[in-house]
Amino acid sequence: MDNELDIRGLFRILWSGKAWIIGTGVLFAALALVYSYVVKEEWSANAMTDRPLTTQLGSYFAQQQFLRGLDVQDTANVTLPPVQDEAYDELRMQLGSYDTRRDFWLQTDYYRSRTEGNARADGQLLDDLINDITFTAKDDKKTPLDSIRLSAETAADASNLLKQYIAFANARAVAALDANLAGRWASRLQSVKALVSRQESVNKALLQREQDGKTTADEAMQAANFDVDYAQNKAVLAALAIAPKLDQNIQTFRYLRTPVEPVNRDKPRRLFLLILWGVIGGMTGAGIAIGRRISAR
Repeated sequence: MDNELDIRGLFRILWSGKAWIIGTGVLFAALALVYSYVVKEEWSANAMTDRPLTTQLGSYFAQQQFLRGLDVQDTANVTLPPVQDEAYDELRMQLGSYDTRRDFWLQTDYYRSRTEGNARADGQLLDDLINDITFTAKDDKKTPLDSIRLSAETAADASNLLKQYIAFANARAVAALDANLAGRWASRLQSVKALVSRQESVNKALLQREQDGKTTADEAMQAANFDVDYAQNKAVLAALAIAPKLDQNIQTFRYLRTPVEPVNRDKPRRLFLLILWGVIGGMTGAGIAIGRRISAR
């Protein structure tokens, strides 16, 4: 009975102090509403990507395949990943790179318009913006596709900046791929030049022996095989003598989810704040009502 009387008494106290409960609940909810309009909004845009199609790699694909064909001739039983995978792996590395995110923000008007001229404040702003870009690599068990997320103060900024960031990372990936292609091309050119030069030296020696009448049967067969190999290597050398065409407009990915303006903002969640702080305010009011009754006794 004591417990029952205590509960009934508690409800009587709360009922008599309902003005405090309702008043503080409304007050806290109103403050939360004001806060939700004053605090900086946060909207997030998302994109999902996968490896590019062959056509999206343009001339890079053909030139890389040409070099790979030469590599296979030199090293048998070597399995190389598809050119598309190689290009996409470079993009994935760029998307998750801290330096790529940092360099991207430094060249945007979005960052520049928010700087204050204070090194410490601007550095903190840059760090916050860097953390606003999140790259999540695919995981066969959880996420089957790579995803990129960018948060900004407006829905339009979030969508546009994410598209710009992916394009920026793609440009850096293309530059790295082109540099690698040019380096491999130059290295292969030098090795084929050296090979052709050695073959020409051997051929001269064989011709000299033939003129001197000292050619053996094995050397005659070697000379016949030489003609075929030499012709092939000369053709390869002629092809390599033409510098590779480095195309800056290739795309190292394809969208499976194109960035669009988000419909719902991440922060502030206005309805959630109103309910949460309304409840907290009501509980605070209940505490005040109980405290006033106790002190009145």
